[in-house]
Amino acid sequence: MSRRNLRIAAAAVVVLVVGAVLVLRGRPAPIVERPTPQQASPQPSPAPTRVPLPYTPVPEGTLAPIVVQRTPARGEELAPGGAVELVFDRPMDHAAVEAAFSLAPAVPGRIEWSGARTLRFKPAQPLPRAALYDVTLSQAAKAADGAPIDGAFQFRFATAGYLEVGQVIPADGAQDVQAGSTITVLFNRPVVPLTVVEQQGNAPQPLSFEPAIDGRGEWLNTAIYVFHPAAPLAGGTTYSGRVAGGLRRRPADGGGPTGADRACGQTLQHAAP
Repeated sequence: MSRRNLRIAAAAVVVLVVGAVLVLRGRPAPIVERPTPQQASPQPSPAPTRVPLPYTPVPEGTLAPIVVQRTPARGEELAPGGAVELVFDRPMDHAAVEAAFSLAPAVPGRIEWSGARTLRFKPAQPLPRAALYDVTLSQAAKAADGAPIDGAFQFRFATAGYLEVGQVIPADGAQDVQAGSTITVLFNRPVVPLTVVEQQGNAPQPLSFEPAIDGRGEWLNTAIYVFHPAAPLAGGTTYSGRVAGGLRRRPADGGGPTGADRACGQTLQHAAP
């Protein structure tokens, strides 16, 4: 190859290299996808926690008193007008136990004793419904013989909520209901005492209908009421059922009427085929 041809070839290579560099410079920079920061989902507020109380070991050989029963019991609700009770396994130092007892949130009330072993705290006013409270008995509590309890005693309880209709069958606003259907109302709490069918003569009949429906009602248990129409429901008719507004929860066992209960009332609509 002549010198002239070599010069031409070298010049062509230089042109190609420069062109490639210019092309690369003209290209946009590659896009690197970065994960978009996601805002953390709000977490539900944790339930209030009890602050651990200091613990003092009891002297060796000490037989510490214990709580053998409490009201309300585990899993039970306290009626708004109810009282908190602690039953100990032996006679207690009343003054020391009363000083060690507390309720949070604080509630005004009085402490009474039933015998030497049972403390009873009666709030001055009925407690709010569907509320949480913590009972604490600090280690300052001691028996009549001077033995302290072995660590603080604590528990949480809830007050009873309102009487409400939990479910109706057929459902509110249901269409194409079978003409021979019964109407069932399920309450969230007991309404009537537990009795046999033959003893339901004085039980409340909470349902009324528009237009009126002849039939009979019965309580399957303390919280489920069933109405049996005497004849099939009329076709193409919309029925409105109403749970009586004056219906109240049954009295607590051994107690009087629960006048603080909120009356239950609800309108239900059903369209027969």
